[in-house]
Amino acid sequence: MSLYLIISLILIPGGYLFLLLYRGKASKSITVSSSLFIAVYILYNYSAIDFSGWLKGSLLTSRFVLPLIPFVVLALGEVIDRKPFLHSLIFFILVPFSLVLIPISQKVFYDLYAPHENAAKYIANKYADQQVLYDQSGFTNIIRYINPLSASWTKIADIKEIGDNINRERILNDSESVYVIISESNTSQEKFERASSVQQYLDLLLFTAFDSVRIDETNQLKIYKLHSD
Repeated sequence: MSLYLIISLILIPGGYLFLLLYRGKASKSITVSSSLFIAVYILYNYSAIDFSGWLKGSLLTSRFVLPLIPFVVLALGEVIDRKPFLHSLIFFILVPFSLVLIPISQKVFYDLYAPHENAAKYIANKYADQQVLYDQSGFTNIIRYINPLSASWTKIADIKEIGDNINRERILNDSESVYVIISESNTSQEKFERASSVQQYLDLLLFTAFDSVRIDETNQLKIYKLHSD
């Protein structure tokens, strides 16, 4: 995450300025291709900031400019060689700034994501060996908490399978209890609508609320249970 933040601050607009000032080999090709590369993502019809907030959105989108780093390094060396005063600027300002920013950003990001990690550990400890269903469409954030990195989930299935009578009977015969874990977030209207659609589907299947995990003011996990009897 710190890497993404540094790239966001330096590459755009700082690094892009070095690409424009570059006068070495293939300068026109590098400048034009880099400009088009950035323009593609600027004009892309999706805003991660609207979906995830300005901080997370900036971090998520900044990773797309990683391929430009080799060209920025090339341009930086050539421009500094022509403009020696930049040596002092980088050494006395940018380097100390980065040394301070990196540990601070690491602490900020750790505090930001620690509640999510704790939630993943909680449901893994309680439900990883149970029959768990969740939304595998990717429309919600549940994949952040149910994945091979959090635990060895032994029995998982898509919640849509419980709506089919044949799959429903098979699942219930294999397990005494079936759990559905969903994620809810009100950070954006889109996330809220996605979670609501899953909630409506579960209401039709007569699941009952069993447990919940409060992550922060805007995110939580809800666990529903369906008994075979």
